[in-house]
Amino acid sequence: GSRVMEGVGNYVVIGVGANSCRGRWLSLNTDSEDTSLQALNTDSKLQAKLNNLTEQIAKLGCAAALLMLIVLLIKYFISFRTNGAPSAPEAIDNLVRIIISAVTVVVVAVPGGLPLAVTLALAYATTRMLRDNNLGEPKNGKINFIGSKTETALLQLLLDLGVNYKILKDDAKIVQFYPFSSERKAMGLVVKEDSYFRFYVKGASEMLLQKTRSIIDTNSGDETELTDQERDNTQQVIRYYASRSLRTLAIAYRDLEQWPPDGITLDPEGEIKFEDLMLNITLLCIVGIEDPLREGVRQAVADCKDAGVKVRMVTGDNVLTAKSIAEQCGIYTTGGLVMEGPEFRNLPPEKMKEILSRLQVLARSSPEDKKILVGKLKEELNDTVAVTGDGTNDGPALRTADVGFSMGISGTEAAKEASSIILMDDNFSSIVKAIMWGRCVNDAIKKFLQFQLTVNVTAVLLTFISAVSSDQQKSVLSVVQLLWVNLIMDTFAALALATDPPTKELLKRKPGNRDAPLITPQMWKMIIGQSIFQLAITLILLYAADNIVGHRLDSETLATIVFNTFVMLQIFNEIKTPTFCDDESVVSNWQRQLKVFKALRGGGRFRTNFGTVNKNQQAPSLIVTAVGVLSSSVRNRSQDEVLQRSITGLIPAPRQKTD
Repeated sequence: GSRVMEGVGNYVVIGVGANSCRGRWLSLNTDSEDTSLQALNTDSKLQAKLNNLTEQIAKLGCAAALLMLIVLLIKYFISFRTNGAPSAPEAIDNLVRIIISAVTVVVVAVPGGLPLAVTLALAYATTRMLRDNNLGEPKNGKINFIGSKTETALLQLLLDLGVNYKILKDDAKIVQFYPFSSERKAMGLVVKEDSYFRFYVKGASEMLLQKTRSIIDTNSGDETELTDQERDNTQQVIRYYASRSLRTLAIAYRDLEQWPPDGITLDPEGEIKFEDLMLNITLLCIVGIEDPLREGVRQAVADCKDAGVKVRMVTGDNVLTAKSIAEQCGIYTTGGLVMEGPEFRNLPPEKMKEILSRLQVLARSSPEDKKILVGKLKEELNDTVAVTGDGTNDGPALRTADVGFSMGISGTEAAKEASSIILMDDNFSSIVKAIMWGRCVNDAIKKFLQFQLTVNVTAVLLTFISAVSSDQQKSVLSVVQLLWVNLIMDTFAALALATDPPTKELLKRKPGNRDAPLITPQMWKMIIGQSIFQLAITLILLYAADNIVGHRLDSETLATIVFNTFVMLQIFNEIKTPTFCDDESVVSNWQRQLKVFKALRGGGRFRTNFGTVNKNQQAPSLIVTAVGVLSSSVRNRSQDEVLQRSITGLIPAPRQKTD
């Protein structure tokens, strides 16, 4: 289907929604070979990292299962020499058991709950973000205009002057309309008067002043030639308004004897070009429009800076107005660079790259300048870039950015479709909340990965070692137990770890590099350390339980103790998993721990039967698992640089970057 981007015209609607061409196109499944549809389903950076990680884990799990299968089969067939060949049914039964154990290792190795954790985290964050951006209607009893802030301000001025703008609008005989264009920074219309035509224009004050030939004498009301002194005075007024953070706008006109006017060539479409009318115009006035800062904007910008986010202003206002507003917001600081769009777009590539880090305000910019800036920040500085926009022309920049924010109230439909997030209250403070929720989702996924990988590594190694060392090629953890652990850890643990609300502490953390690995050195430290600890504990119980409890244990009781210890180790490991900050205590997570403990404990058919294990036999497992909390605290406070240096080349060290 087609989309009207700008201009004025009439159209006939013959189909909407699923009955339109665009609706049918969007209804296609994601397997379509259409490249434009595939562009809509491009994975984000996080999704790409998750897909890559899952693929690598699956390969490692398959390799471990294959190795286990080969070793167990070799060992099983070698046992024929000493024990003799079993009967055919017994041999088949043993082979099936070995194959099932190997397949179970693959199932346990792959974190199947990862998609669930991501979905839960995103769904929870989306729901809460919608709650944070509620819309409200003004109920102050005043007339509320709907539309452009510039237009509504001018209409309010007419009302204050006692002019009924509705009568003027109804009586006007418009013969030509030129909508606003970001390229020409102006708009105009041609109105038929009694014996002549008048071209009205309003737009950027300094640009219209250049085209002005005369002004109106305030005493006589007649047109007079614009002198150099009056031109300088007008420029001073513009600068004065701009220094007070007022958006300046010039209003002018030009009288025409006929339409189309003589001496003007029509374009191929039979229309009069706007530029041909912008000659020898008469300046009516310069207006200054105040767009006061919303409450909390300056604090929101300060919060962004504390979070390592560099805020830049890209606007169509003139330099003085943009700089003044940027100073009020806290965007422009000492040492920062203010530049105009034409100057920026014409810079050589080397010079543009040099000034990117210092550029804070880009004034008199076009949508193309905005897109160029976004692209250069991503390409040259490798930054993660978020862009706000409300107009149709902001679409390219919103699509180019990593995250596009459109305005839910003042934004156009084209801008909303091009964006990733819609700010339903048009408030910059909502972006800070989006940053918090984005980091919260990212942390939730990392928490689950750290917790789940620890479980998987320990379970796979324990299964492999116990099965290979067993005379019967039998793992200490049965297939049912492994599947039970995999089910509980993948579902309830994902639910517990993916629903944490964001905190202000998230804004005190600097953003990571866009290419930083999903599993950080600190996470590897906890995964490897906790896996070694858990494996050591379970193997000690497996091979030295008789000495610990002081008497001989049958195989069923021993397997139950090991499984009991393994489950308790995961519970205590989860206590420390969410603490990514060094100053975060174990006690601060007690509510989640209670939730996860109940989840892991299960109920009904999922409850593990420990009837064969008495209290004395359960005591060692509780003691050693409690020690795990202390050991994880010690590992969490150890120097990350030691591990980071040891795995240099395997995982690139994250660099600090702004998003």
